[in-house]
Amino acid sequence: MLLWALVTCLRLVGEIVGRIFEVREEIGEMEIDTPELRSKVSHWLGGTGREYEQTLIQPVITIFNVCTREETKFNPIRGKRPVPKPESSESE
Repeated sequence: MLLWALVTCLRLVGEIVGRIFEVREEIGEMEIDTPELRSKVSHWLGGTGREYEQTLIQPVITIFNVCTREETKFNPIRGKRPVPKPESSESE
């Protein structure tokens, strides 16, 4: 009985979330013109040789909130970019 209640509850939550959010996968295409930038991208992504090809056609996940009309995009390749380290404050 408890399992049935849990499954029913999860199903209802899934329906509600499905009414609020739309999730779709798109393909983003990009062109890197300069050899210098190609070299940087290859280095950022590990330097095995196929990195530049990965950047040409990239999966982009879009989550759209139908209530607020806001959307967020997730791109796995973009997440591999180097991020500058924050400067440490003098109080630390």
